[in-house]
Amino acid sequence: MRATVPVFGVATAGAFKLYRLEYGEGASPNEWHPIRVSHTPQTVDPWAAGKVKWDANRGAQGNLGDWQTGLTSYAYGRQTANLNGAYTLRLTVEDKSGETAEARVVVTVARVITREVGGIAESCDGRAFLNVPPGGVASPFLLVSIQPLDEVRNPAPTEIALPKAMSLVGRVYEFQPPGLELMKPAALRMQYDAADLIRKTPEGRRIALPEDKLGIYEYHATEQSWRRVPDCRLLTGAKEISVELKGVTPHVAFYAIMADATPPDVPTLDTEAAETEKSKVRLSGKAEPYASVEILDGETVRSVAEVGGEGEFSAPAFPLKEGENVLSARAVDGAGNKSEPSAPVKIVRRLHPPRQAKAVEILGTLKAERDSLYLVRLVGEDSDSRVNTCWARVVSDSDPKGIDLELTETGLQTGVYVATFVVGVKTVLRSTSSRRRARERRSPPWPRRTTPSAQSLSMWTPCPRPRRQSRVEPIRANARTDSREALAPWENGQA
Repeated sequence: MRATVPVFGVATAGAFKLYRLEYGEGASPNEWHPIRVSHTPQTVDPWAAGKVKWDANRGAQGNLGDWQTGLTSYAYGRQTANLNGAYTLRLTVEDKSGETAEARVVVTVARVITREVGGIAESCDGRAFLNVPPGGVASPFLLVSIQPLDEVRNPAPTEIALPKAMSLVGRVYEFQPPGLELMKPAALRMQYDAADLIRKTPEGRRIALPEDKLGIYEYHATEQSWRRVPDCRLLTGAKEISVELKGVTPHVAFYAIMADATPPDVPTLDTEAAETEKSKVRLSGKAEPYASVEILDGETVRSVAEVGGEGEFSAPAFPLKEGENVLSARAVDGAGNKSEPSAPVKIVRRLHPPRQAKAVEILGTLKAERDSLYLVRLVGEDSDSRVNTCWARVVSDSDPKGIDLELTETGLQTGVYVATFVVGVKTVLRSTSSRRRARERRSPPWPRRTTPSAQSLSMWTPCPRPRRQSRVEPIRANARTDSREALAPWENGQA
């Protein structure tokens, strides 16, 4: 609530003398401030009876009294108060014998955010702020509150446990309303001071928490866990951390500054040692929930995966070099703490390309069209009893470097290798072993196939270049059986 708050209810007694309407700070106030004292009993609650006429511009007048909470952001009447946070309203009825009865209700005085100009919601201790830009909320007027939890002044509506591996810096703040969806990102700013960073060791020494490990964390009620908000920005001189919020957690919403200096547990890989011909490999495993996992080849990061809430990850496929690849995984949490590498997994890539390529052809429409699917088919002399792979390069006049396709043998010792791709603004490679995108500026009018031994072989007679279509280029496929030459662009990061 905010501004002038009408209070409705019933205040009466058999030998009625008066009633007092008061407010105090917090859920259990030590001091009370009067709102209204009246000697007229109120026998009917007009709000409950449906007799209140609410004016969209002026509101309504409460039968028990009107509580001035303030509205400093706008010119709204004669506002002298500027309340903020949790308050208790107390209604006391006294009869002529001096006997009293009372009723209490705890409310929150919030801040007004408008769709037209946005606004700022600040905590009562002046350490937490939400800056909402114009157009940031869908509602014309929205009441927003962000208040520190306190056992007396503002107790938590539900039990929340703090993470054991992290240190709370300052206080936990409750955000209302939970589940808020913002139309534009809003800046959540939270401040701390030097005293908040001091901790005592078991030996009695005083140490300061490292500021580079600080971050803003939000509580997820369904998981009963705290999660670091991405992209925290630390202003060391101002002792402030800020993040951009696109929405607020549902059900209940709590935010806090915490320091995380504990490395995550060592992740585990599900993959076992293996031998393969594939050019790429995808690794999966388990790690600390919501951390990142780096797949390492020595100290080189080959792939990065995000860990889900269940602690499982699957890293994007990455190229293997020919020969032995010794891979491990390392977990990195939101504060930048890194675990030790996992036990290494050895994957050996050995190639068995065909002894020679007899023919290479591109199968598809007679005239190449954008978004059309084409199949590259290589016929060669098999060199191994297993299902193998080999490489072909598809080029055009507009892209003489071309793109490399990994072709997979159609069966045991067939000697026939295939892969597909789609030509268009983005040429998409499709095969059983890899998927890759490459930009093709101009689509070709007809596909051709060429081999090192028969450059003039063609499946179809070339069609005349269309007059109304410009920038159409021929496309060719070159077979390569030398494994080192085929791997060069992948190893150099050029493919």
